[in-house]
Amino acid sequence: VRARASALRAFRALIGAAFTAGPWEALAGGGPDLLGVLFVLGAAAGYGIYIVISNRYVHRAGALVSTAWISLGASVSYGLAGGLTHSWVVPLTARAGGLLVGLVLLSTILPLATFFAGMRRVGPTAASLLSTLEPVFTIALAAVVLQEALTGAQWFGGALILSAVVLLNLPPRRPSG
Repeated sequence: VRARASALRAFRALIGAAFTAGPWEALAGGGPDLLGVLFVLGAAAGYGIYIVISNRYVHRAGALVSTAWISLGASVSYGLAGGLTHSWVVPLTARAGGLLVGLVLLSTILPLATFFAGMRRVGPTAASLLSTLEPVFTIALAAVVLQEALTGAQWFGGALILSAVVLLNLPPRRPSG
């Protein structure tokens, strides 16, 4: 029964994420791009595998050590790929350096470390469901910072995600009888 309730919460969050991201323009134009759908499903499967594998190592090494190793590996691999393909061009200005440091700290290291710390405390399933709040916050920031208007579908998707997170955090029911 608990596994079924968790699956329903996860499905609610998934549907909410779909409504929040809203591929409605593609659907109105004759249907979704099949290759794009395959890439999304592949990314979701890869992310699920990544979370399961990471959960094993985070419990052993801790959130900060895991974040350091993953960040080091990613920076070396992206640096090598960019250097070998001559596609990595970084202007050497103080402003660009500050933006790069901000991206690294605020968009990579902080989210990764807090996700791992949360996963260590609540488990990989709950942490994954809680991370579905990311599109809600992204859409809300776009509305506030960029003054973008939210569609009804985005409001509905955000409500589904928030309700899944609330349900996730409710204490489990004890069987009666």
